[in-house]
Amino acid sequence: RNSKSELSDGFTRWKLEQQWSTVVGHAIGQATRSCAFDKGTLHIWVKNSAWMQQLWFFQEDIRDKVNDHLGRNWCRYVRFTLNRRAA
Repeated sequence: RNSKSELSDGFTRWKLEQQWSTVVGHAIGQATRSCAFDKGTLHIWVKNSAWMQQLWFFQEDIRDKVNDHLGRNWCRYVRFTLNRRAA
């Protein structure tokens, strides 16, 4: 839980992925998925560019919801992608 290893980040992202709709809300949860985490940046897959543009304005809110849910400052930045493999 308090580890700084990459394995710990992967497990934390997996736990977040399991509760994604609860964390970000039902509507956003249906259009997005957390897909990668690298050095403080959470990469979020978005189903289309219209959602991506809309979510750009809520990236800080999403980051805050993720950190509040995890109970620590795990995510520093949020980046959106249309391609899961790119992340």
